[in-house]
Amino acid sequence: MMSDKIALVLLYIVIAFNAVFVWMRLRLIKRGQEYKYVNGSWRVFHAYIDQMSSDKKLKFELMRFVVVDCTILISVSVLTLTL
Repeated sequence: MMSDKIALVLLYIVIAFNAVFVWMRLRLIKRGQEYKYVNGSWRVFHAYIDQMSSDKKLKFELMRFVVVDCTILISVSVLTLTL
């Protein structure tokens, strides 16, 4: 039972991480700054981070999204482990 809950929490972590990546892509596509990529490698992720951090408004929006994303992740994980 506990191993199932831990597996769910790990799944939540993967989903939360991917949500940040997808959010960054959508924001950059909206601004016409998306990188074209084939396999979604780490180099593209780091390029997105560099691009987001150079723009103060996008950096603030990214940090706000990450805080909200982490808060939801922690809440759902705690609920999963306690129920």
